Amino acid sequence: MGEHPVKLSHIQIENILGIRHADITPAAPVVLFAGRNGAGKSSLQDAIALALTGQPRRVKLKKQLAELISEGGKRGGVVIQAAGDTGESTFSYRLPTGVHSGAERLADNLFVPLVLDPTRFAAADPDQRRQWLFELVGCEASASVVRARLLKRGATSERVDSVLPLIHAGFPEAAKAAALRASEARGAWKSVTGEAYGSVKADAWSAPIPPAVNGGNLAELDALSVELDGKIEALQIDLGRALEAEEQAHRREAELDHLRETAERLPRFTAKLEADRAEVARMSALVDAARAAQGGDPTGPALLHRVVEALRAIPADCRPANVADLFAEYDRDYAAHPGNPELAARLGEYAHALQVVQRAVTNDEQDVARAEQAVARLAEPAPAQSRLDTSTAQMQLDVLRAERAEVVQRHAAVRESMHAAARAATLTETAARHHADVLAWCEIADALGPDGIPGEILADALAPVNRLLMTLSQVAGWGVSAPARIDPAMTLTLDGRPYALLSESERWRVDCLLALAIAELSGLHFVMLDRMDVLDLLARNQLLDLLADRVDNGALAGAVVCATLKAAPADLGPQFDVHWIEAGRVVAAADSLIV
Repeated sequence: MGEHPVKLSHIQIENILGIRHADITPAAPVVLFAGRNGAGKSSLQDAIALALTGQPRRVKLKKQLAELISEGGKRGGVVIQAAGDTGESTFSYRLPTGVHSGAERLADNLFVPLVLDPTRFAAADPDQRRQWLFELVGCEASASVVRARLLKRGATSERVDSVLPLIHAGFPEAAKAAALRASEARGAWKSVTGEAYGSVKADAWSAPIPPAVNGGNLAELDALSVELDGKIEALQIDLGRALEAEEQAHRREAELDHLRETAERLPRFTAKLEADRAEVARMSALVDAARAAQGGDPTGPALLHRVVEALRAIPADCRPANVADLFAEYDRDYAAHPGNPELAARLGEYAHALQVVQRAVTNDEQDVARAEQAVARLAEPAPAQSRLDTSTAQMQLDVLRAERAEVVQRHAAVRESMHAAARAATLTETAARHHADVLAWCEIADALGPDGIPGEILADALAPVNRLLMTLSQVAGWGVSAPARIDPAMTLTLDGRPYALLSESERWRVDCLLALAIAELSGLHFVMLDRMDVLDLLARNQLLDLLADRVDNGALAGAVVCATLKAAPADLGPQFDVHWIEAGRVVAAADSLIV
């Protein structure tokens, strides 16, 4: 059926619910099926809807399809042919197999169920009605459109862009996301303030600021601290020097005692030095004499003599190999320089004694030098003493340090007071920012709610629908004080009264008008109306006039109307083809009975 006007050109039904057999070729756009209660009119409508949509109305599971076959039958089916601008289309459904064909021609049209069952629109919830209307009039609710509207309301680009992706899932999801952000902002406000959030409270909330500390300003305290640090440093230097001078004085006094003791030993050290030097001269003479007795041989002839005699006492076969040469050399040298064997033999003793006395002279010279240095040090003038009283200076230093500590304490108190005020200001600013976030996200949530941007877009969508409903109401003569319309809250009204408060026949009229409006705006140009008999005689004639008018001006290409009547109406005009249903079969219409 698509977007092209169509009308049913052939209807063939076998064994579906209460319809045993129907095989008709409608002679006019509006096909009226009349019959008594239980004749099969509703079954005929269910069969037509089954062929057009492939969706059974009375069962949900495929295994239940056999229940749709007329009692006593084994198979059933329906074939519908629809003639349109693009040619003939065939729709069929087979029972109990559930084989369906032709539905792809209607797959892109969301409004087929609404024109086949006009009560569906009123039975749907407001969100579903709103969605249908958007689609019906082609109102654009794209992300770019919503973004422009949100920005116009003062929302920031960052916030708008964070919720825009959810627009594809529908306004409720996007509004829910914005409301969640507002809730998170309330939680953030509470975590900052420690209080439960309230919009009025948050408008005026500020963090409590502790009383200011009367300790001066930080610049003055910093200057005073620097001044005290300078005084403390200078006094510490003076005190350190004075204490060092006292320590040096104590050390010098101890040193003087040692110097005096050393200086007093100078005569004794000098006398010993002279005596030891004389002994060195004596021992040097003895060493020279002993060396002369040995003839200059450092080993000494006496020692050599004893060695040689000892070797000669060794058996010849046990002597060293070169001992013969030693004997020969000994005999030659000893014979040439016999010397003084006794004096020569004491050379080692004299040399050792000379070394001992020489070391004593060295030690004596060091002792004399140390004693002379002590005498010189004792003659040096004493160093000048500090005039600073260290006890008084220490007391002054303690006072300055106490003043410095008090300044530091005041400085810390003032600084903490300033920090506390700064923290309070930061808390106030942070809380205000979170509160602004709450308000901003709430505004976005409200804007995305039914009464916000969707309502604005809906108003654009409602305008053509309500204009058409007004036209249809006026043509039918229904809605004397106010025509049928849909308000922004998706409430249906007739004569200004809500759908829920209307009588059964008034509701039927509203459903009929909506179905005709949807058929025209959707491009289906087809409706199926059941229970026309709920209307009184005047309202029925108004309905027939309305259908004839819509057919004549091209707004309606086809319609199926069912009514429980005692007899089929006749002479309805060229726009109508009337058929009578009796015991599940479509038979010839009565000739002249008019309701």
